[in-house]
Amino acid sequence: MSRATNIRLYKTLIRPVVCYGAEIWSLLEVDISKLRIFERKIVRRIYGAVFDGEIWRIRNNEEIEEILKNEDIVRFIKAGRLRWIGHVERMSADHAQKKIMISEMYGKRRRGRPRSRWIDEIEKDLIKMGKRNWRTTALDRERWKVLVKKAKGHIDL
Repeated sequence: MSRATNIRLYKTLIRPVVCYGAEIWSLLEVDISKLRIFERKIVRRIYGAVFDGEIWRIRNNEEIEEILKNEDIVRFIKAGRLRWIGHVERMSADHAQKKIMISEMYGKRRRGRPRSRWIDEIEKDLIKMGKRNWRTTALDRERWKVLVKKAKGHIDL
């Protein structure tokens, strides 16, 4: 099979299986690193080595980014999270997902630094994209679709 076919198979079959349920993941730096390593291994396997002068060498990370056109697996996950938060924001207040999102936890926290919350990570991503009033934008489905599409290729995410 051609390289283009293999990449298309990866993007349509393998990546969605790996990212199943990723809309609700709270990614740590370790997770991000492991996901990017996984993706690079697959792309290197598909494209193979490069004959450079008199020696063969593996493709470097910049070449992999060019091949993927800045649409790596982490940006795919973050765009999926944005798509999901927009969907939940448009729900009525009586849906369980909306109730859970707007509910507050009461009680004592553990000692030490609090864990990163899902909503905090989404808001950080939206600030990186230059979007501060995301709740009003999420109500307009077409504008939100454009924002999610931009997130897939956004360099800062």
